[in-house]
Amino acid sequence: GGRTLTPSDTIDFVTIASTGDATDFGDTSIEGFGSYAGAAKTRGVFHAANAPSNNNVLEYITIQSQGNSVDFGDLVEIGSYRAGNVASTTRGLVMGNYEPSTSDYYNRDDDIDFFTFATLGNALDFGDLTGVSSSTWSSSNSTRAVRYGNWPTSTTCDFVTIATLGDAIDFGDLSRSSYNHSGGASKTRILRCGGNGPDNAPVYNQNTIDYIEIATTGNFIDFGDMTQEIRNTSSNTSGHGGVA
Repeated sequence: GGRTLTPSDTIDFVTIASTGDATDFGDTSIEGFGSYAGAAKTRGVFHAANAPSNNNVLEYITIQSQGNSVDFGDLVEIGSYRAGNVASTTRGLVMGNYEPSTSDYYNRDDDIDFFTFATLGNALDFGDLTGVSSSTWSSSNSTRAVRYGNWPTSTTCDFVTIATLGDAIDFGDLSRSSYNHSGGASKTRILRCGGNGPDNAPVYNQNTIDYIEIATTGNFIDFGDMTQEIRNTSSNTSGHGGVA
């Protein structure tokens, strides 16, 4: 998925062990952008969120084969996009929403939904974040999922234990207010990279990299700097929740 002038139904893939251009994998059943995407070792599940009207449709692919996506089930609520993406080896979690049906001025929500990769069916309620959130950033190892920052600019970080149900708990704070950043996780650490500063900040884009240890709680700590000040980036790592 994604968006140029219009929403897209494209699925591409690369083989991580080699270099080269992406190859066509198949198509989604609806054109969409702003989606959730998570994976276990065999299945990838995503929500083509804004297509162009909001929906709650979950679809999946089998990663080892090529082909079009197939219906998986539905999220709890319609109108969820810009949500946080996390996964363990068994579960996917959708953390926070941008939901036009809500009365909140920024159309934010505090919902956490979950589903089990190995089965098909609708997502179920997991619990709530510590506050409403939109454009949520989150990362996980196979045990914990951490939400860090949201729009409008925030330093909020909270976490859940993926194998259980329940509301999120305060983790700590980002080293500075940020949103539209990227992040990635190993089995032990989460890194947050770049992003927007506050709207009235002297430098609107950031080059900051900071980190936390997933097994503990506490504030993010300075790691270093990116080569440029940038926002709306994407990042990935060789060790994440669905592979750990």
